[in-house]
Amino acid sequence: MHTHSRNQLLYGRRVRKQYTCMHPMTIINIIACMILCPLVVVNVRFLIGKEVVIKEEVKEIGDVVVTKKDDKKLSLRQILEDQNKKVETKEYDPKKCKNMINGHCDDEEGGAWKYRDVHGQCTYVEDSNGNNNAPQDWNAVQGLPKLFPSVQSVADFGGGPGTYLSGFRNKGVPTLVTVEPHPFDDCLFANLTQDMTDWSNTPLIQLPSNKFDLVMTIEVLEHIPVTYHEHIVKALAQATKEYLLFSAAHPGQGGEGHAGPSMKTREQWTEEILRWTDNSLFLDDVLTKQFHMDVGDMLKTNSMIFRKKSIKSKKVETKEYDPKKCTNMINGHCDDEEGGAWKYRDVHGQCAYVEDSNGNNNAPQDWNAVQGLPKLFPSVQSVADFGGGPGTYLSGFRNKGVPTLVTVEPHPFDDCLFANLTQDMTDWSNTPLIQLPSNKFDLVMTIEVLEHIPVTYHEHIVKALAQATKEYLLFSAAHPGQGGEGHAGPSMKTREQWTEEILRWTDNSLFLDDVLTKQFHMDVGDMLKTNSMIFRKKSRMGQMMS
Repeated sequence: MHTHSRNQLLYGRRVRKQYTCMHPMTIINIIACMILCPLVVVNVRFLIGKEVVIKEEVKEIGDVVVTKKDDKKLSLRQILEDQNKKVETKEYDPKKCKNMINGHCDDEEGGAWKYRDVHGQCTYVEDSNGNNNAPQDWNAVQGLPKLFPSVQSVADFGGGPGTYLSGFRNKGVPTLVTVEPHPFDDCLFANLTQDMTDWSNTPLIQLPSNKFDLVMTIEVLEHIPVTYHEHIVKALAQATKEYLLFSAAHPGQGGEGHAGPSMKTREQWTEEILRWTDNSLFLDDVLTKQFHMDVGDMLKTNSMIFRKKSIKSKKVETKEYDPKKCTNMINGHCDDEEGGAWKYRDVHGQCAYVEDSNGNNNAPQDWNAVQGLPKLFPSVQSVADFGGGPGTYLSGFRNKGVPTLVTVEPHPFDDCLFANLTQDMTDWSNTPLIQLPSNKFDLVMTIEVLEHIPVTYHEHIVKALAQATKEYLLFSAAHPGQGGEGHAGPSMKTREQWTEEILRWTDNSLFLDDVLTKQFHMDVGDMLKTNSMIFRKKSRMGQMMS
């Protein structure tokens, strides 16, 4: 027998092999094996039964993937068996969990929580007042019913025993469903319903469609394998009539049972949700920012609110705001969430607010602002107040001798208009900009008005206000959660939201005058301190500097 040395190719790499000349019978056995063992025919030159050293990057043998195994000896049989195990299909079962801790599934492969401790007792319970000890953002529990005041049905995917639903229940919302696969029985919070359907694996055609005003999922999908995300998102979008509140853990966020690839940023989720739902939803930035005002850092980072485009289009096309109409007028005040101007007359037709001989009146106002505005704007000769009523805030300027003072109100005030003021009854909400005043007033004001007007009209009104002023715009509107009559929820925004929108809608022709705003805030009450801001026209500022 002669021993030879030859270079051979092993998975594309050259290795040095030692082999011996073989007996003819061995060759016959090899040929037989080639016929009976097609999977290893390409490896026959490695001498069946010998162990070979695998030092190679990913290669394919049929449907089997052989991964790099540096410095480890494996037979071809072991490689094939090992790889067959690795390519087995994993199916997510939300009712299974390898590591359940006091009802919480601390398992990276996912699994629903059972919400019972090791003794089988309910992990979370409610007291007689409807308060519970479940982990939650309490501000969100209380704030959600205020953010969605008109909903009558809510589903919470992965909602446990009803943590976030309890706030809606306490406000009388009739239909509240937590979607959880494990039966809660006595652990379900009072007056809630449980849907035990496995939404992760159930075909969409068998799941609810346009059933709930609001569908929520709060910090759930990070517990579910990423391969199920698209199906679940489609199920959530299908189930809602209008709103989808979505929140899921971001990369690196602590917690039990988080599956790494299932943790994504808000930006990633937004892109995927819109794509998976064929852009049938849109991200409602206004509602999202309102929700973020009072919640904790986790929900501020993770949460977002989507709405169905069909709902948005329907409202824009069919709902027309008429400031002269109001379904619920109380003593001249319009307590109507659909908006409507105040008439300022009581049920007997008498003026709701009147002045005495000294020019003082009984209208609700910030008296410091009435007196302080003429001092803040000592040079103005003309002022318009959009939604100014009978002239509450204009009266201070009148008392200082400003000649041109106009309240913009659609209802005729007649004898209810305060002395020496003028009324413009043009409906600025619906009148084209080309027909409205342009560069007419030194100062234009609107104080606590736009929260009464549907949000779809805000952009037009802001453009009208900016167009009408020569130099100053004093703007104030109710913030989310502020009490009052006839406030339309989505129309209530923060100063930061208003600032961004006003500058954007006016093509940055205005700028926020921080100095004047701070001066105004020095003497006024908390409401105007929170809500008000003063803008100036850039063109006017440039002329003054020249």
